[in-house]
Amino acid sequence: MLDKLSDIARCFYGGLGVVVEDISLFPEDEDRRIYRLSLRTPDSNLLIGQRGKNLEASAHLLGRMMEREIGASVRLHIEINDYVHSRDERLFRFVDKKIDEVIARGHDSAIENLSPYERKKVHDYIASKNIADISTYSIGEGNARKLCISYTKKPLSIEEDGVGI
Repeated sequence: MLDKLSDIARCFYGGLGVVVEDISLFPEDEDRRIYRLSLRTPDSNLLIGQRGKNLEASAHLLGRMMEREIGASVRLHIEINDYVHSRDERLFRFVDKKIDEVIARGHDSAIENLSPYERKKVHDYIASKNIADISTYSIGEGNARKLCISYTKKPLSIEEDGVGI
């Protein structure tokens, strides 16, 4: 099946007139039919677009083409010239600074303008760091949805720290 899906991807990009130097498809979660397509191309600006919009659109279209071919739903993540990897690294550096800010100031902080996929990545990233007293949640609806980083450590009361007046 991977060969069939790889052929569909090659035809898709060939039909767009895009030069593809290298292409590979591998399962991220084969049971749930989630795949990662990795490409090397000199046409990355065209395929990625502003803020990755073309990348998202092509992942959607190519995923639907693959679904039609195999008769089952497919989720496709596309990596072009390590764009997503470098974008994730920048995002996680930003998130690390936000975490430090939340701990230093002792209150929640919101991150706006993340796609649902980016919010999930940030939730998972922070959870994987397993930082005491830091958690995440999302608020808002649609395009106004925000990811919040929460500081849950409460200051000690007089009784808790054993200090009397």
